[in-house]
Amino acid sequence: MHLSLDVLKEQREAAEKAFNEWLTRLDSLHRIPVPYEQRPALLEELRRINDLVHLPVPGPASYTVQRTERLPGQIPCPPDIPRDVYPRSLKGRIKEKIRIFATRLLQLEDRFAAVNSRIDWVYGAHRRHPEDLDAAITRVTAAVSARDADLVSAIARQNEFRTALVPFLNDFAQASHDLAVRMQELESARVRYFQTIIAMVDTKDREVNGLINNHVQNIFNHLNAGQDKLKNLIQNRVELLSGRLDVLLESFDRKLEKMMLQLHESALVRDEMHRKLEHELRRESDLLRAAISDEITRARQELFTRIGEVSNGTLSLKRQVQNLLDSAAIPVHGAAAVAAPSSLDDYKYSNFEFRYRGSEELIRERFRSYADLFDCDGPVLDAGCGRGELLELLADTKRPCYGIDINDEMVAHCREKGLRAEKADVVGHLESLGDGTLGGLFSAQVVEHLEPAYLLRFLELSFFKLKKGGRLVIETINPTSLYALFEAYYRDLSHVQPIHPDTLRFFVEESGFGEIEILSRSPVASELKLTGADDNTKKLNRILFGDQDYALVARKL
Repeated sequence: MHLSLDVLKEQREAAEKAFNEWLTRLDSLHRIPVPYEQRPALLEELRRINDLVHLPVPGPASYTVQRTERLPGQIPCPPDIPRDVYPRSLKGRIKEKIRIFATRLLQLEDRFAAVNSRIDWVYGAHRRHPEDLDAAITRVTAAVSARDADLVSAIARQNEFRTALVPFLNDFAQASHDLAVRMQELESARVRYFQTIIAMVDTKDREVNGLINNHVQNIFNHLNAGQDKLKNLIQNRVELLSGRLDVLLESFDRKLEKMMLQLHESALVRDEMHRKLEHELRRESDLLRAAISDEITRARQELFTRIGEVSNGTLSLKRQVQNLLDSAAIPVHGAAAVAAPSSLDDYKYSNFEFRYRGSEELIRERFRSYADLFDCDGPVLDAGCGRGELLELLADTKRPCYGIDINDEMVAHCREKGLRAEKADVVGHLESLGDGTLGGLFSAQVVEHLEPAYLLRFLELSFFKLKKGGRLVIETINPTSLYALFEAYYRDLSHVQPIHPDTLRFFVEESGFGEIEILSRSPVASELKLTGADDNTKKLNRILFGDQDYALVARKL
């Protein structure tokens, strides 16, 4: 009996020891470290990645090449040798071969003399002005090397950004994994803790029952057979004690069941918190990954755009230098080179249009509705044709059209696409035409560049040069929208003044046109506007974020 009690005592002590161990383990796991606390280096790495996101991209360079002398003319091709001068006999054919061979020898000597003349001219020009040629080559080489170095530096920073991004995402994923493992370890510790509670209660219950049975048996062993009354009394007291013990055990069971229920609810709350935390971490990771991907895409797009601008500027400079070489006069007694024409800077405004006007595909799609308005006979003139988006649309429908522009680069760009374009100012060109010559006249983003008197003359000449029934379409910036003024009008240094739609309608009507209509164009993106459906919000949106452009459409009646 004593051995049994000793065993029960050892089991109860072992259960209490396990209970205390898992309680200590549970206390040590209650603090859940977040990724940034577990790995503080993540914050520093994130700041480094943010610093590398904005990649500096080099701007376009300009080159200046001067020419002091004109090249000699091209070497002419030799004329064809007439045939069949002699009779068709054997002797005549031999004479014919000898004559042709002698003539070709003379032509070849003339071409050799022309080539030697050009070689002597180049050698003499280099000998007279070696410092100009060497200085020009040095400047162009240095500028190209500088641009290459900037582009290499930008690409190196982008590679550094990618190299830093991959370890950061790996560390962040590892930290999230460690957090999930910690949560699973906490859950396992709670389950084991609950199991030790039940084991400890069972061992204590068995030990108490063993002690009671042991005392009862000892009492019965010392009682005599005649002491029935005392035995019955003791038996009753034992039964009473057992009943009270059952009540206590039942109360303990109820409390234990209540505790288990609370622990289950706590586990549900913990699971919900774990799911929310995991969802939040996943969402933040997705947002960070999407933001970084968008930033990389934007940086690459900006880099490619800048590279395109540099290429476009280089081609423009080459074209301007070639124009200078073709139009330069031969200097007298080695005089200085002729000054470059004012159109040398046209490529700058051309690059400005390519960056801030929008892509050619975007403008061509925006002009598609304009092309449908010109359904009359006669050619359509695009005054200020720019890159020729409307001319392409009209050419696709086989309508006669041509454009004029004062920018050499714009005219050259249109001609490279096979479009008909001339360099001319609009008033001078219209004055050179006969009355009733044009079937339609289009002008986009031009009138805001004109002085008032010049604009009125342009409208007057447009009326006389159009045929009866011809359309006049004018697009310009909408000054009733503050967003359009700040984002479009004030960005261009060549703008003279904004023109209110009522003002333009009045002067077009005074010039003789009828069926005048004002069309709103280029609405502002909805995410930039104020939110709300009340009247005040609508008024503010109309003033602040009205359509960026408007088009006036009129007909000569």
